[in-house]
Amino acid sequence: MRVMAIRESIGPDGLFLEQRPMPVPGPREVRVAVVATAVNRADLLQSLGKYPAPIGAPADVPGLEFAGVVSELGAECTQLTLGERVMGIVAGGSYAEHLVVDERLCVRVPAGMPLAVAGALPEALVTVHDALVTRGGLQGGMRLLVHAATSGIGTMAVKLGRALGAEVWASTRRASASEPLREIGADHVLLVGDQGLEAAVAEAKIAGTVHVILELVGAAYLPGDLQAIRTGGAIVVVGTLGHARAEFELGTLMRKRACLHGTVLRSRTIDEKITATHAAFSVAERVGLGALQPVIAARFALADAADAHRRVLLGDRVGRVAIDVAPEGFLGETTGDP
Repeated sequence: MRVMAIRESIGPDGLFLEQRPMPVPGPREVRVAVVATAVNRADLLQSLGKYPAPIGAPADVPGLEFAGVVSELGAECTQLTLGERVMGIVAGGSYAEHLVVDERLCVRVPAGMPLAVAGALPEALVTVHDALVTRGGLQGGMRLLVHAATSGIGTMAVKLGRALGAEVWASTRRASASEPLREIGADHVLLVGDQGLEAAVAEAKIAGTVHVILELVGAAYLPGDLQAIRTGGAIVVVGTLGHARAEFELGTLMRKRACLHGTVLRSRTIDEKITATHAAFSVAERVGLGALQPVIAARFALADAADAHRRVLLGDRVGRVAIDVAPEGFLGETTGDP
């Protein structure tokens, strides 16, 4: 089978197509013929040697999510059958024509959703639900502030917040992104200019009013987050697109009795990932999975995964960058040269 492997830890230029043996599922695993996946920031960092794969995941094949068709069952599998369309999260290895995954991490893809779309859904949905609902306690009627809202995680957070009935504020540094963000569900767009987040919060008159903040930018935004958060609110850090080392006023955090959460998904145990996956998709089914379909800004073939990474690094997009691994319905084995 073909995989996109990291030969050198130098970023996109270190990615190359290779042939690898077909993976064999363990007793509780299924083999999936992968149709689609998507680029995550973790993939970019892994390709630079800055985010090694957890033990048990392919060390040199990126990819944290997939959609495809079950092509082989482990001896102890009881939940899935051959030919079912599934999607889910993995700790790595989805930049490949086939992968093996614990069947309990697989979610059935609804009949009306193309696998090409489903491949860009699981990682964003599970991450955002875990951050906003499980950690942040977001409910309908609350005010949500999503930073880096044009990113794949950001756009999913806007959609989930809207679906849950929250008032959604989406922050961005690009005025051109305002209308696209409103189109996907943002009630308000917070433009963060050169003066910083604190000035934007003051100008928008939302200081002390936000229940939950999804923080993807990192250190530079924490003082503004503390200004915006209301008493008893929650700031949930899921990314550090800017600097990761912060200095902020602990007195404000204490006075507001606010919570500062940090969370990652990739390094969790299999049981934790199963719980997070089921919780996220349970809510998605309740609010309607159609309302949470990922925003896809661009698509690339597996052979062009390096260009997909470069597209993410450009930053000038709204939504996710997807990777088409194979046509829907593909179940064959690839032989010969990549």
